[in-house]
Formats: sequence, structure tokens, C-alpha cells
Amino acid sequence: MPAPGPATPSVDKPMPIRTDHPLVWALGLGLLLFIIYLSNCRLIPAADAVPARYLPASVVHERDLDFNEFPRLYEEVNSYFLVQRGDRYLSKYPVLPGIMAAPVHLAAHLFSPDPDSDESLMTQEKWAASLFAALSAVFIFLIAARLSGLRAALIVTLIYGLGTTTFSTDSQALWQHGPSKLWLAASVYLLVRGRERPWLAGLSGASMGLAVMARPTNALIVIAVGVYLLIKQRRQVPLYII
Repeated sequence: MPAPGPATPSVDKPMPIRTDHPLVWALGLGLLLFIIYLSNCRLIPAADAVPARYLPASVVHERDLDFNEFPRLYEEVNSYFLVQRGDRYLSKYPVLPGIMAAPVHLAAHLFSPDPDSDESLMTQEKWAASLFAALSAVFIFLIAARLSGLRAALIVTLIYGLGTTTFSTDSQALWQHGPSKLWLAASVYLLVRGRERPWLAGLSGASMGLAVMARPTNALIVIAVGVYLLIKQRRQVPLYII
């Protein structure tokens, strides 16, 4: 018999990526939609979204929610998107979308030579709006994957992300709609997960609260979900309310 050769060192094979995992698909699809949303390289010039465009700079630099440092906004005749309270000029619309965009403004200081210019703030608004829209699609995918499987989730998410106002409106300017959909989708995801882990259903109330802060008319959805929990998971109602 031939003499045994030198022992071959064992090589640990890398673990294969689980392409069937919903989170991998969700993040990949979210990234794809984010790129598509940014691809037209333009922002819908909507006056309603102006406060959310400038508020991140005010939050980061002034640590407040007024626009006194931007006199060009309230000196315009048609600045209907602001209201004056004493000597302060405040947004007429909910401030949560602008607050949520503050991290985008912080990131802009790392890459933009003039992150506080009007042009840069418009670009940051587009990035923030596209990001929130894409993240809402991530939650839509995760919801659909749990209810109907990956293939159905892919179809549903593509319809949601490319065939609705999520693409044509929400991702193109920082209105209330994008952040509102993001928190609503997150809340529904927690409700779906709550069928396995009941405490998550209660935590969906936190997302619902943020959805209302982004768009007050979502209070009607809060009531509807509360009725659902009262029927299906009554023990979670106190946590949901809190």
C-alpha cells in the first residue's frame, strides 16, 4: 500500500448566503427602489415641503424648530407654509418629517462642500424622501412575505414601490406622506409579528404614534387598529395605548 501523503489542512468553507431569507430580499429590494427613486436626479418643487427641507438644518445647528435663521423664507409674500407665533416663525405642517431627515443633513456635512446651501438642502430633501419611501417598501415586503411567501411579497412590493404614489409623489419630495407610510408599515409589521410574539403587537402603538405625528389624520387608523387588538389580542391593548 502506498504511504499516506501529508495531511491536507482542512479549509472552512464560507457559509452560503441564505437567499431565501426574507430580510435579505427586503433590504436588496429596498436598495433597488432607493436607487430608482433617486435616478431622475430631480426634486418636485413643492412649497408644502419647504419646512421639512430646512428644518433638519435648524434642528442640527440651532437645536430648535423655528426658521428665524432663514429670513428669505418668511419674507416672501406667499410663505403660507409658515406661521408666526410671537417672534418665531414655525412650520404650518407636522415637524416629524423634518426631524427624521436630520441624520441625512448630518451625513451631508461629510460629503458636501456646502451642505447648508439651498441647492444642497434640496438634494438632501430628495435623498431623505427616497430613503423613507424605500424603507416603507422594506416593511411592506416583510409583511407580505410572512402572509403569502416570497414570490407574492416581491410582486406586492414592486406594485407598491413602483405603481403607486410611493414612487410618483412620496419619494420625490419630503411631504408628510412618506414618513407616514413608513411608520404605518412598521406598525402593521409589528401587528403581524405579534401573532407569534404578542408583546410586539403592543409595541405597534409606538409606530402608530409616530405615524400620527407625521400626519395627524392617521389617528383614524389608530382607532381601527385598537379595535382589532381589542378583538384579537386584548391583553396588548394597554401597551398599545401607552
